[in-house]
Amino acid sequence: MKTKTWQPFSEINTLRNKINLFADESRIEYSKMADPTVDIYEEGKSLIARISLGNVDIDTVEISISAESIIINSTDRNTVIKSLSLPVKVDNNQADIRLEEGMAKISIPIVQ
Repeated sequence: MKTKTWQPFSEINTLRNKINLFADESRIEYSKMADPTVDIYEEGKSLIARISLGNVDIDTVEISISAESIIINSTDRNTVIKSLSLPVKVDNNQADIRLEEGMAKISIPIVQ
């Protein structure tokens, strides 16, 4: 009688391999699939948004601001990094955007 070796983690390994295959097919690195950190708060008469960009090259970041939302794209990956709705209406023509070391800091006057 032939014995069969019990491998309790074989199903987990199979699932991990399928997830990695999906990530490879989508051209998304598994470690970068997490949502970027976002902090939005009011400071005086402005809305401040601090958004972590992770390992994205700052030179490839495009930021679009409307009166109600912010959309951050990466031109080299051709993907949306973050899209968020703003809690108040803002004057998008007066936005101040600063990109530095994996972080975007956006200051936008609030419309009264």
